[in-house]
Amino acid sequence: MCPYCDERVPHSMKFLNNARIGKNSLFRWTVTAILIMFMWSFVGGIPFMTVCGILDDSPFWGYSCDIDSYAPSIKGPSAAPNFLFLHLVFVIGLFGFWFLTNSIQKKPVLTMITGRKQIDTDRIIFAMFVSFVFYSIALSTELFISNANNIPIALKYEGFSPDWFLVLLLAILFVPIQAGLEEIIFRGYILHGLSLILNNKMFLAFATGSIFAFVHLSNPEPWTYGIGPYLMAIFTMGFFMSTITLIDGGMELAIGLHIANNLWVHLVVGLENSVINTPSLFLITSSNIQYEAIILPTIIQFSITFIAFGLRYKWFKFNDRKKHISSSSLI
Repeated sequence: MCPYCDERVPHSMKFLNNARIGKNSLFRWTVTAILIMFMWSFVGGIPFMTVCGILDDSPFWGYSCDIDSYAPSIKGPSAAPNFLFLHLVFVIGLFGFWFLTNSIQKKPVLTMITGRKQIDTDRIIFAMFVSFVFYSIALSTELFISNANNIPIALKYEGFSPDWFLVLLLAILFVPIQAGLEEIIFRGYILHGLSLILNNKMFLAFATGSIFAFVHLSNPEPWTYGIGPYLMAIFTMGFFMSTITLIDGGMELAIGLHIANNLWVHLVVGLENSVINTPSLFLITSSNIQYEAIILPTIIQFSITFIAFGLRYKWFKFNDRKKHISSSSLI
């Protein structure tokens, strides 16, 4: 029985079996990983650094480049140029990832995304829908309680602006690429590589979640709002997305969650000091994030999300029992 193509093989098994596709020598994994990081971080940053070099020589239209801060950025009347050039890093990174994994390791990108024959876009859309519904209810509830009881909250309303709509268009175009690349690398490439060392789902979810959190230490947010709570939030999110990827046999749901999360942060509720500053509708004005603001909302969010995914995609065994009972009653 072919573990990759037989329809009787669960998608979760196919997804992990896909790690064995291609050339998997330690040398090829090492070379490819190093070149991917070079392509993503160095080559991908060339457009941004080129524009910064031009602005340093002759600032124009009110734009300048701040490369001395913890999070280099293009500053000016609009946040759109900074958003655009920082996201070109991911466009170049995605092309580099595709080219390097195909040419060096002979690994089709599709096999690192899903155990299905093709990407299930319905799953991506459903995950985005569930996330937006949850975020909207949570924000509405917080605003309602605050207004009803005259309780101040650490949110400042910024409102709509022409710049917001411009960033909206760019975000719709580039955020799926950015989130997709991160998911393909962490929940695909790295997870597959680690599965060749130890094929244990708990280990894989914990390891990829930890790496995902560690990499985000390069952002200014943990150093501004508190390393502990920030790392807890990022690790929990990474662990959850790896878990549902392993259960569902593909990262479509994780990609949907990641896209929705980043769109929400860029456009609806953002931070005053972020790796990519955008004109979001609300700004969190708190100078630090407390553990209690992370733990309970995270447990509620991921519990509801897991149940929603499980019911829709029949992860739970009682779905099989219900189907068995229904079929028995017809006999």
